[in-house]
Amino acid sequence: MNPIDFLLAPLEYEFFVRALVASALVGVACAVVGAFVVLKGDELRW
Repeated sequence: MNPIDFLLAPLEYEFFVRALVASALVGVACAVVGAFVVLKGDELRW
C-alpha cells in the first residue's frame, strides 16, 4: 500500500466524507463569525 492509497482509503466511507464536509463548513462559519466579532469589537472601541 503506497502513501496515497493510505491517505485516500478513509474517503471510501460515506460517513467520513460527510464528516469532512461538515467540519469544513463549520471551519468556514467559525472563521467568518470570528472575523465579524473581532471587527465589530474594534468598531465599538472607537
